[in-house]
Amino acid sequence: MSDPKKILLVDDEPAILNLTSKMVNIAGFETMVANNAEEAIEIFKEHTDEIDCVMTDYNMPGLNGDELIMTLLSIRPELDTVLISGYDQRTYESEGGMLFENMRFLGKPFNRESLNSLLESL
Repeated sequence: MSDPKKILLVDDEPAILNLTSKMVNIAGFETMVANNAEEAIEIFKEHTDEIDCVMTDYNMPGLNGDELIMTLLSIRPELDTVLISGYDQRTYESEGGMLFENMRFLGKPFNRESLNSLLESL
């Protein structure tokens, strides 16, 4: 049996971070958590080879989610990433955002079924 995939979750809202972490764990994945992009970059640098995917909120103070993803992809281009946003994907893209290779989009609010569906694609 292989080890469960590790997902680095990033969100500046502790309650959302905690709930998402629990949902991801129930789905059979291990999680590491960060409260902002800067903390996520430090964790990623320390555990680059262990982390299979980064799931990050889009709207955070400091670096936003897509800036974080661009930074992490410059370190490891094949990394799976998920951008989570209260915007829908079309609105995000019409505002100038773009999805990168290996990047998925998850709109808020999401439920366990939509999260599990996304996790199955990793």
